[in-house]
Formats: sequence, C-alpha cells, structure tokens
Amino acid sequence: MLRRSPQTLLGLLLLLLVGFVLTQADVHGRTYDEPLQDDYGHRVLDWYLSLGSDTSFLDYPEKMQLPQHGPVFETVVAFVQSSAGRLFDADPWLVRSLVCGFTGILGVALMALCALEVARRSRRVGDQGEWWFALAAALALALYPRWTGGMMTNSKDHTLAVAMLAVLWLTLLLARRWEEHPDRFPAGPLVALGVVFGIAVSIRVIALLWVPVVGVMALLWLLLRARDTAGLRRVALGTLVIGVASYLTILAVWPFIFLNPVTGLPDAISSMSKYPWDDPILYKGEMVEAMELPWDYVPTWLWQGSPWLSVVLAVAGTVLVVADLARRRGTAADVALLGAFVFPVLVLVVLDPTLYNALRHFIFVVPPMLLLAAYALVVGVGALLRRAPTGRVVPWRAWAAGGAVLVAVAAQAQVLVGVARIYPYEYMYFNDATGGFAKQHTEFETDYWAACSRDAALWLAENWRDYTSQKTATVQNRWGVDGQVREHLPKELTILEEGQPDFGIYTLMNWRRDPWPKYPTVAEVEVDGVVLCEVQVHPDLR
Repeated sequence: MLRRSPQTLLGLLLLLLVGFVLTQADVHGRTYDEPLQDDYGHRVLDWYLSLGSDTSFLDYPEKMQLPQHGPVFETVVAFVQSSAGRLFDADPWLVRSLVCGFTGILGVALMALCALEVARRSRRVGDQGEWWFALAAALALALYPRWTGGMMTNSKDHTLAVAMLAVLWLTLLLARRWEEHPDRFPAGPLVALGVVFGIAVSIRVIALLWVPVVGVMALLWLLLRARDTAGLRRVALGTLVIGVASYLTILAVWPFIFLNPVTGLPDAISSMSKYPWDDPILYKGEMVEAMELPWDYVPTWLWQGSPWLSVVLAVAGTVLVVADLARRRGTAADVALLGAFVFPVLVLVVLDPTLYNALRHFIFVVPPMLLLAAYALVVGVGALLRRAPTGRVVPWRAWAAGGAVLVAVAAQAQVLVGVARIYPYEYMYFNDATGGFAKQHTEFETDYWAACSRDAALWLAENWRDYTSQKTATVQNRWGVDGQVREHLPKELTILEEGQPDFGIYTLMNWRRDPWPKYPTVAEVEVDGVVLCEVQVHPDLR
C-alpha cells in the first residue's frame, strides 16, 4: 500500500488542481497585459484564417514591438475562445483563464515527469524514492504561491515556464535513450524536442538560453566517447535535426518570423534583450530604472518571492549535483537539471537585461529550482532511512527522517497561512523570513498587474447608484488599463478613455501619482491591512 501512496497522492493533487482552476478561474483579476495579448492572439489567428492576407497583427505602434513577441500561446487561446464561443456561447475571458490555468496544471504534471527521469538516472535516489521525488517536485510547484497566483492570468511567463519544463523533460528522455542505446539514432525524440523547443522560443525568445545547456551535454558526451567516430556523426546529425525541427516550428507558429525568415529571429532577440521599457520600478525602497538594474535583482527576488525552505533546499540540491559531477559520478540528467537553473540565473545577472514586475520574467527558472529542492529533500530523507548492514533502520535515523519531513510540512503550512492572508493575490507573496507582504510592500513591487481593479470594479458595479441619480456613468481604471474592468461593469457604466470620469479606480502601486487628487475615496480594496486600490468619485456627484 505504501509503495503506491505517492502515485495516489500525485493523482489526487492533479485532481485538486483541476477543481481549483474550475472554481477560481474568474477570481484572480486581469493583468494589464491581458487585453493587449488577447487582441494580439486574435489578430494572429486572423492572419492564419485569411491565409496570410490579414496582416493587422503588424499594425501596433512601433515602440511596443509586439510582432517581435512570440504569439503561439496567444493564438491557441484565441482559437479556443472562438471555438468555445461558437459552440457554447462561452465567456471569452473565462475561457482564457481556464486555458491558462490548465496549462499551469500541465506544468505541475511535467514536474513529476522530470523528477522521474532524474531519479531513474540518479545514484542517490533509489527505486522506492522515485515516485516520492515526483510527488515532492509536483507539490513544490503546486504550492508555490507565485505559480498558482499567476497561472490563470499570465499567458506569457508561466506558459514559457511550462514549455521549458517540457523541453527539460524531453531532453532528459533523449539523454536516457542515448545512454541506454548509444548505437541507435533516436529520430522521433530528436524531432519532438526540436518542435517543443521551437514552441518555447515562439512564446519568449529567452528560451534560447537552453541551447548552451544542451551544448554542454553534447560536449560531455563527446569527451567521454572521443574515439567513437560513428557517435560523433550521430551527435552532429542529431543537433541538425533539432535545429531544423525548431526553426521550421518557429516559422509555422510565428508569422513575424515567417514573413522575415532571415532577419526576424535576430530582430526579436535584439528587441527582447533590451526591451525599451523605461518606467522606474520599486526595488529595496528606491525607484530604479528597469534597464539599469542592480546585479542582485534576480537572486533577491528568487529568495524573497519563494518559500524560504524551498530556496535553502535548492541550494543543498545544487551542492549535491555539483559534488557528483566533480567526482565524475554525475549523469546527463544532472547536467540538464543544474543547467536549467544555474545557467539562466548567471546569464541574467551578467548580461543585465531589461527586467521588471518582480520575478515574472524569469519564473521559468523556478521549476528547476524546485526540482533541485525536492531532490535534496528526498535524497536527505532517503539517506536517513537507509538500512544498516543488519537490514534494519537505525532508530535515531528514522526519527531524524520523520523530523525532516515534519519541518518541511510545517514550513509549507507557514506558506499557506501567508497565502491565506493575501488571497487571491498570491502572486504578491513574500516569505516570512523576509518579513512577508506586510513588511515588503513598501520596499518592492506588489500588485504590478493592477489585479485589484477587479474587486474595485465589482464593488463599483454594486454601489455606483448610491452616488448619483444619473442613469449612466463613466469609469476610468488607473494605473491599470480599462480593458481589465470592462467585463465586470454593467452596461450603464461605460469606459471613458480620456477626460474626467464620474468614477475612478486607482491602483496605488506604492509610487504612482493619484490621477484624481480632488476625488474623494468611497471604497478601498485592502489586503493584509494594505490598501491596493481605491474607488474614487467625481466631487460633483457627491
């Protein structure tokens, strides 16, 4: 029974996540990016449906550089929205949240698959530990607040993280296939990896950071088999297959690249490496430019935006993997796992690209970080439970293993308490070791998506008639975008894009100026004692 427990618990976890998405998809608000990304996806879909004659996806202002952003997931969302709308008259915004949410669940399932592959090649994880490792890894991501808090609304960064997990899993599969059958050419896995990698690049070009990781794996394989001429040819041919499959996929799912097959991808890389986002951001209590960040931006956010025990265990897992590689006991899976986490972090620190909005632009490094954390936990507990030569577990070791598990459970309970205080704004989570949300909200970005505008709009929809006898009224949303609140307002409340509205929704964001300083506040959206949004009314209506 105990042997099947992790599989049963993993299945139960995935079912609970499905229930979570189905019941909570419409309570997490909208991001200020979603109306734009939604429009972009439909325009790209129109390009496909018109067989290339409708090029409206190119008509955005040049400064936005939107065509240089990969559209593949937005196009999928648009297709599902259109199909569900025709078949079931479904709300397109709810459909969008569901598609994003189920993609987030796919990421949790991929965590378990990656863990199984790492375990099967590991010298530290025994057969009995494989599925416990898979469960621990899946739980780590499912209970990561900034994952569940953003997976139903962030269609770019979370979906990239899922795609990169799929790339990692296929890389691990390919490495195992090549190690077990070095004389065979795995054409199918190579093409699959190329296609999925092409999709990842077509979500965000930063996925190209995976190329050096695979390159290191291939180099190590070559060093170990330097005299295997046939093996060298297979590696070279395999690299070519992955590259061709990747680029053909990019051409198929990214119209901008299709129309500019030579210069398109370099243009997209150049655009995204120093994206011209010139707004300042709040970092350590000061306003800093997103294009001139301090070197510690990435490690600081990984530490404070993650459960503290996960970070500690991830460091321990990194040390274990590095030690195995140094002793030449490591495997290709170790190289892939370490590279998926450490290499992107180092590149982001050294190259200093444009980053903002906490850790969302590099949340794709969080899953491999959590895999390393789960690895350290399972290896540590397994070492304590290892049987003595007599065939029995030493009592103090059993107690120590139980204590380690209890510490992990208690630390996660602490995380859930913190999440309960800020729900449904889990994407603003700070761990208790750094003071939590209540302390850090004056030092760092919090509701950068202006997601609180949903709750403000819902309050306004119910109470606006208490402040005016007019049959209709106008609304503005600042500093979010008006498209975030339109779905929550009755037809009598219309969006006023410019001018002085009857009602204003003001997202404070700690540093944004009040757009209506003479408007009195009639309602506040408060989280853990902190005001995120205000509803303001025109003084003439009072």
